[in-house]
Amino acid sequence: MSLEWWLALTAAGIAGTIIGGGILHLLFQVPVPTSPMGRLLRRTMAFPVGDGRGPRSRLRPGMTTRDATSALVEFLRWDQSDEGAFIGQFGRSQRQEEEQRYLPADKRLETKPRLYFTGWPVFVLRRHLDRLPRAQRSRARRMLELAGRGMVALAPDGWVREPVSSTGYSDPQAPQRLRVHVRHSIRAAQILHVVDPGSRIPKIVLGNMLDPARHLQSAEGGWRSYDTGHDQGDLYASAYAAGLLYSCLGEPSALDPRGAVRERMTELLISTLTWLEKQWDDNQWHYPTDEDVVSGEKNAPLILPEVAIACFDHRPRLAQSVLGQFETFLTPLFQPTQAHLSVMGKVGPCGAALRLGYAFFLAREFRPGAAERFAALVEYSMQHVDAGYDGAEAAMLLDMLLAANFP
Repeated sequence: MSLEWWLALTAAGIAGTIIGGGILHLLFQVPVPTSPMGRLLRRTMAFPVGDGRGPRSRLRPGMTTRDATSALVEFLRWDQSDEGAFIGQFGRSQRQEEEQRYLPADKRLETKPRLYFTGWPVFVLRRHLDRLPRAQRSRARRMLELAGRGMVALAPDGWVREPVSSTGYSDPQAPQRLRVHVRHSIRAAQILHVVDPGSRIPKIVLGNMLDPARHLQSAEGGWRSYDTGHDQGDLYASAYAAGLLYSCLGEPSALDPRGAVRERMTELLISTLTWLEKQWDDNQWHYPTDEDVVSGEKNAPLILPEVAIACFDHRPRLAQSVLGQFETFLTPLFQPTQAHLSVMGKVGPCGAALRLGYAFFLAREFRPGAAERFAALVEYSMQHVDAGYDGAEAAMLLDMLLAANFP
């Protein structure tokens, strides 16, 4: 065999291995070997992480709902980690620059559990599980099961713990964690309550929330970030707490609160929503950080979906006020204004439209005109999918496409 033929066959074999391995990984989630060739395959097949894009050329403008649904489920499967410290968690597509703004100065993004990003795919996939085609339904079940296992691994006794400082610390499940992260603990309980209503962990967390000796809720009604060292209410911890309390009160589950317990849970829900309402009236839900303040225009589209249904029932004035503010972010054709897109920055037009659209989607039977606004924003987001979207936004779009029966 001549040298030219040998080189050609070798090159063809390597290319076939890379392409074949990539196809196997993408279609069937086949693990890639950790040998030198396996590491080459990993680099060759790697999707960009943290730019809000994920797998390229999946969701495209003009897709039917059926094809878009398949693409979004595929994206969510890619977005979920199936091993390591973040096992079961979604959020590989998180925009790192955006997330970094929310972190305390002494924390590192690579140690932060991705629980906001895990919540929405879990909530949406579980809600529509029986409506998905068989192949997608099977994949969704595996994702939900993996998410449940991940939450148990993260909080085996109901608490998510972390050190006071992340200096020299790289594993969020390492044994040197020192204090309870209340916000993460409540979110993990929310997720497990959906994935496995019989799990003991939501009951443990709810019991701690009901225990006044724990001091997890501030006197004003907001929920703390940590069990020690933070006396003020935290916007996201409070939103998650309201979501968990409302869900446990309204949905049949193993918790089944009755009597005095139900009355106490209702009191906590109302006091939490009252605190959130005051925060909205005072500062439109801006979020103070160690180095800056994240504006309410950026925060509110993330917070409202967490508490919207509870607000419709218990604080309709709050929901109407927030939605009215969102309407000022839209043009007369119900597209995001240039000013709003400028504020949203690297989130991009697709993500910005999906966040606003989901709020109006949830309010479609609550606020006149909401249905027309969310439909226009979905259309706009589909025209700008190349700008990128994260896992939470993908789940919101999936919910809108399936629940609203788009063509």
